[in-house]
Order: sequence, then structure tokens, then C-alpha cells
Amino acid sequence: MKESWVNKLQRIDRRIIYGVTTLAVLIPILVPFAVPLIVTDTTQEVYDRLDGLEPGDVVMFSFDVSAGSAPETFPISEAIMRHLAKKDGVKVVCVSFAYPDGPEWADRALRILAEAGKTYGVDYINLGFRAGSEAAVAYAAQDMHAAFPVDVNGDDIKQFPIMDYLKTAADIHTFFTFSSSTPDIYVRQLGLPYGVAVIPGVSFTITPVVLPLYDSGDLAGLLGGLRAAAEYELLTGVIGSGSGAMGALLLAHVTILVFLVIGNICYFIDKRTSREEN
Repeated sequence: MKESWVNKLQRIDRRIIYGVTTLAVLIPILVPFAVPLIVTDTTQEVYDRLDGLEPGDVVMFSFDVSAGSAPETFPISEAIMRHLAKKDGVKVVCVSFAYPDGPEWADRALRILAEAGKTYGVDYINLGFRAGSEAAVAYAAQDMHAAFPVDVNGDDIKQFPIMDYLKTAADIHTFFTFSSSTPDIYVRQLGLPYGVAVIPGVSFTITPVVLPLYDSGDLAGLLGGLRAAAEYELLTGVIGSGSGAMGALLLAHVTILVFLVIGNICYFIDKRTSREEN
């Protein structure tokens, strides 16, 4: 007796399913595309703030990124850097107050500015890692030059024109932190005493914990997880790793749902056929 197509589908080699699912994940990562998303108010707020930057405004980034949080938070920093690459005269300063490998992530993000024709020491700089957590933030807020006498390469910061724009925290227009933890220390040491606009880029699971700070007005914005990165890329019109990761999640879930639907259809058809034969 010839085997029916229903039975063939029910006995499909699981390696085919794994292969199709793997392709569904890999294709959007290798060839990112814009995922249809409704941009949230929190992302739009951050975009509008940076879009209104004037020449000479200082945007500071603290790359408090670990290997565990980087897949979710680093794409946010890339999306923001692509936006800042289009702004003339804006000064970008990168530091790290949490992990010694933070400056390496900063260098990766700053390549976007370098590729856009920006000049190191004039338009952007990487000041490296400063140990001490909240105490280090408080010290840097009072005197940036004393807290960071040299840049990540060990060069005296006095030789870089960009540092003329940054003496204390009062000179910072917007401060970003990329981390898997809450931005409390930056609110206490920068936001409240100096009026600095603090915006965290955090992993999605931390977002609900940070929301009360945003709702209270202590944060000037909030970017949570890969979705925020993909939303920001939609606003800038430059598709990157955030959209790629969201595309991978979308296609992977759609693929699994399709297999589930096919499996259930085959099950009920086979069940009905068995009843009719009996």
C-alpha cells in the first residue's frame, strides 16, 4: 500500500526540522532586514533627544558591558553610534566604570564613528576603565581630567581638543550606560546633583526593574534589549545587528509555529482516516 503524504510528514527526519530552524536563525543574522515594529515612546524619546544635539554637546557612554549582557546591550550602542555619526560637531566620550573589558566594547562601537570620517581626540575619545564603581563616578563627576589623566592608549588627555569640552559632569549633555544592572549609581552621582540626562541601555529582563526610575523622571529615557536596538535602527534608517537578532527571533518562532500547525493537522487527518477505515 502506498504511503500517504500525511504519514510521510509525520515521519519526517528531525534533522530536516533542525536544519530549517537553523537557517531561519542564521539568515536574518547574516542578511539583516527591517523587522516590522511599532516604535515605543521610550525609544522615540531618546532618538528625538539625540537628534536635537548641537555642535559642542558632549555625549558620554559608560560601557558597563560583560560577555553575558553584550548580545542584548551592545547592539543598542551601535544603533546610537550610527545616529551620532550623522551629527556634526557632537563630542563622544567613552568610559567604563564596571568591567576592565568595557573599553574593548567601546572601541568596537567607536569604529562606526571612525568609518564615518570622525577624528579620534577631536570628535570622540575612549578614556578607558576606572575602578571604584560609584566612588569612581563621583570622583569623575567632580574632575574628569583628574579621574582620567590618560586615555585608553596611555596618552595624556591634555593633547586632545575634545577634552576642552569636558571638565566636570555639568558639561555632559547626555549620559548612556550599557549594562545588565540598574543605573542607580549614575542617577545618584550624575543625574540628581548635576542635572545630567541619564539613559540606560539594559537587557530586556532588567527593563521592568528600571521602569520605576524612568516613570519617576530620574531617567531621560530607557532602551531595553534587542527590541530597543531594532526600533532605533528603524528610526535611523540603518539596519544593523539589532534588526538581525530580532529577525532571527521572529523567523525562528514562525518556523516553530508552522511545524506545530503542520504536525497537528497531520495528526487529526490521520486520526480521522483511521476512524473511517475502522
